[in-house]
Amino acid sequence: MPSHTDLGARSSSRSVDRNTGLLQGGNYEGSRDSGKKKGKRLQRGKALQVMVYPRAQTKRALVEASREVRLPLSSFMIMASLKAAAALQGCNVADLIPQTELRQYLCEK
Repeated sequence: MPSHTDLGARSSSRSVDRNTGLLQGGNYEGSRDSGKKKGKRLQRGKALQVMVYPRAQTKRALVEASREVRLPLSSFMIMASLKAAAALQGCNVADLIPQTELRQYLCEK
């Protein structure tokens, strides 16, 4: 795993995509190739842990928004990601995942 100084040094080659507003580019080469060759396959029904470290104001905004719509923060973030994925593919969230799975993310606290 690269150290924080490695990530900072490489961030100068990144840019924000004007269409999506997402960070693009960079020289960081992840382990996706070695993961395909050596990594364990994800097992159905097992948890997937995603580590995120938002800045204080970002975290506050996400928590407040998730509370407004009465969703757990994890469900709120998954739904936001699914909406972005659907927009990129030019479809609806319901086209990406089964309705039963979608309903699990829309349950109130």
